[in-house]
Amino acid sequence: MRFRQIEAFRAAMLTGSVTGAASLLQITQPSASRLLADLEDSLEFKLFHRTGGRLSPTQEGLQFYAAVDHAFVGLQKLEAAAERIRETRGETLTICALPVLAATLVPAAIRLFQASHPDVNVTIDILHPPSTQEVVQSGQADLALSQEMSNAPGVEQIALAEVAFVAALPAGHPLTAKEQIDLADFHDQDFISILPLGPLSWNRTDELFREHGIRPRRRIATTHSMVAYAMVAQGVGIGLFEPFAANTYAPHGVVLRPVSTEVRYRYSVLLPTRQRSPHLTAAFTDCLRQALREAPPALNSPDCLTG
Repeated sequence: MRFRQIEAFRAAMLTGSVTGAASLLQITQPSASRLLADLEDSLEFKLFHRTGGRLSPTQEGLQFYAAVDHAFVGLQKLEAAAERIRETRGETLTICALPVLAATLVPAAIRLFQASHPDVNVTIDILHPPSTQEVVQSGQADLALSQEMSNAPGVEQIALAEVAFVAALPAGHPLTAKEQIDLADFHDQDFISILPLGPLSWNRTDELFREHGIRPRRRIATTHSMVAYAMVAQGVGIGLFEPFAANTYAPHGVVLRPVSTEVRYRYSVLLPTRQRSPHLTAAFTDCLRQALREAPPALNSPDCLTG
C-alpha cells in the first residue's frame, strides 16, 4: 500500500468518479484507475462498485474511508502546526482545559501571564477528559487543566484547587428563600444532571443522592455545566454545579446558594514528565493560582487553593 494509492482513493471518494479523482490529483485517468486497482489488490477487497463511469463505495470501502479520512485530518493538523511554527517564531505554550475552565479561569491566568511573558505565543484547546492523559503523555499540550485524575505514566499531576459545588436556582424559585440549600431540598425537584465525561469520571452528587435516598426528577442532562447553567437561567430546573461558571450566569436569572452538605471536587494541573518548556508551565501555574486568589469561584474562598 502506497500513499499515492491512498490519495487516489480519497480523491475518488470525494469526487465520485475516476475522472474526478484524476482531475483532483492532476494525473491522467488511466493512472488514477491503476492506483485504485493496485490498492484494491493490496487490500484484498473491493472499494467501489463501478457503474457507467461512476463509483459508489462498497461497505468495506466506507469503513476504509473512515480510517483514511481520520488519517488525513491528522495530516492536516500537522500542516496547520507547521504553519503556526513558521508564523509564530519564539516560545509557545499550548494549554488544554475543560470547557468551563477554558472559558473562565484560563483567560484570567493568561492576562497575568502575558504581563510577564509578552512574547510567548499561547494556544488554548478544549480538553476532552477520556483523552486527557494521552494528550499530556504525547506532548500535544504543555499543560492541561482537569479534574483530579488517577496517576498515569508520563504525567505529573499538581494539585490546584478543591472547590465546593453550588446550588443553582432560577430567580423566583421557592428555594431561593433559603440562605442555604439542604440535599433533601433537591428531592422531587426538576433537576438538571451533569453527565460523566468519560469512564474515569466520578459523580459525587449522584453518590450523595443515593446515600440519602434523594430522588430528584431528572428531566434534562448535559455533559457541560455552562449548558446546565443556561438551562437554569431559562427556569427549566435546578442543579448542583461547579462554581467556576456561576458568576457568568448570576446576572442572567441564576440564583446561587451554598449547600449544607458540601460536594467538593479537586482540580489539577497535568504536565508531561518530560517538559518542553518547564519555566513557562511553572510560570503559568503560578498565574492560575494568582487568578484563583484574586477571583475565587462563586461562594468559594481563596482557601480553595491546594498544593
